Amino acid sequence: QGHGGCGRYQPRIRRSGLELYAEWKHVNEDSQEKKILLSPERVHEIFKRISDEECFVLGMDPKFARPEWMVCTVLPVPPLSVRPAVVMQGSARNQDDLTHKLADIVKINNQLRRNEQNGAAAHVIAEDVKLLQF
Repeated sequence: QGHGGCGRYQPRIRRSGLELYAEWKHVNEDSQEKKILLSPERVHEIFKRISDEECFVLGMDPKFARPEWMVCTVLPVPPLSVRPAVVMQGSARNQDDLTHKLADIVKINNQLRRNEQNGAAAHVIAEDVKLLQF
């Protein structure tokens, strides 16, 4: 008797820094790689293919919780009135952590756009994309 399931070999997920890799001990085809990078885009695409029935098996109600919703694809930006300045020592004021992070995202996106428009090498663009994940 089997344990059920789809019969496919399941990968082992390994983390290296901020990157996740899927590693298989066995592969189904000669052309299949034994180790692949799981980018956020790839994970999002895999999660989108999970059916409503499988969501119920995973303990989720698909009306209220879908696996692909766990991958952030849109980041709403709250207005300044919701993220006011923080008072530092004395009368000095500084922006809160969220404002600093939003500024980092905008800077990295601008840098990424410039690099893409200027035809930068693929590894430079990949580094910019990695920075956005941090």
